Amino acid sequence: MDNTMDLTASVSEAPVVVSAPKPNYNNLQGNVDVICIVYQDGRIIPLRFRVKDEDGEEHVYTIREYKDLSGRGAYTTSDGIYVTDRILFFECRILVLGQLRRVRLYYNRTSQVWTARF
Repeated sequence: MDNTMDLTASVSEAPVVVSAPKPNYNNLQGNVDVICIVYQDGRIIPLRFRVKDEDGEEHVYTIREYKDLSGRGAYTTSDGIYVTDRILFFECRILVLGQLRRVRLYYNRTSQVWTARF
């Protein structure tokens, strides 16, 4: 007795497209590695950053635009970060899956740590 079945009739002719899952950007917040330009006068321009997601996978983003929002005194930003003169604050735009997204980068001059908020 033959227990095999012919599955060719049930298989679709159309190709199957599998795309990589999108990272959960809310879980990418945290400490990041940043490549930047530091001028002699102390100005800093962030160029690129690297962050790990919850699975430990690294994502690297090139900064397309940035605005330095530092030096405005002490206040709490809309994403809950208390900014002082010791914190550099950059609002940046990065390209993610063909769309520009906003990310905020914070640099603590005391601890020398960069932090990102998507």
